Amino acid sequence: MNTNKLVTAEGFYNAFIECWKKEALDTDKETLKSGIIEKYAQSGEWTKCMLGDKAADNPEANEWAGMKASFLYKVKSKLCCGLRDRPNADGKLLRMSREWYTLDAVFYSGNNLFGSLEKGKEYPPLLDVLIEHENGGDVETEMWKLLLFRAPLKVIIFYDWGCNDKIHTTEKKRKERTQWLPDKLGELALMAMKVEHLWPENEDTEYLFIVGHRDSEDQLRWIKFSLSELIEKYCCGSITDVILDKRKNAEPQRSSE
Repeated sequence: MNTNKLVTAEGFYNAFIECWKKEALDTDKETLKSGIIEKYAQSGEWTKCMLGDKAADNPEANEWAGMKASFLYKVKSKLCCGLRDRPNADGKLLRMSREWYTLDAVFYSGNNLFGSLEKGKEYPPLLDVLIEHENGGDVETEMWKLLLFRAPLKVIIFYDWGCNDKIHTTEKKRKERTQWLPDKLGELALMAMKVEHLWPENEDTEYLFIVGHRDSEDQLRWIKFSLSELIEKYCCGSITDVILDKRKNAEPQRSSE
């Protein structure tokens, strides 16, 4: 593993879950705060929660109130807290930008390769984390973009059908919705293998897939996958098994009391 990597897949996911527990869960640390599920049910409102409200930003004045209120900005800030303890961290703390060359969000670091910092114009030497957030089903397009960009860590956040959506429907839709995530993850693995055959990535590049789903009690929970495990499970035909296993330990975990 390259020791210059500021953010690992594990570090990102841990920060993501810690922020989720703080920002989204009620005081009992098990149920969602009021209004979370209502926003989740509305694609536009949920995108604002995750990425921020662009209408609240003022790029000309280099003011980013909307972005700084977003959940992903809080994840970025959480990661920065850990980086301050690293040697030679000065000038390397993460910054965030949205809609960067079609990417939903990027975390980046380092000093400009050229030019000066003015009105948000930055030309960093490295994009540390690329992030795509997909509310709908077109995860393949998000994966395609990430496969063509260069970065140490690439993250896709997307959502499976909820437990009740799979149960309270027709038999045909139940089968389709149950199979949706295994099929989607298999397709992402296949896309990566095809691109790798044409032009291999740096061996230290990591992919992180964070998948949200509503459980039987309408609580939003998260599971994660790495690209390496998806390729392994795809090749041996056991992606469904690994999904079922991960759901047993979906975050945030319920209390055993």
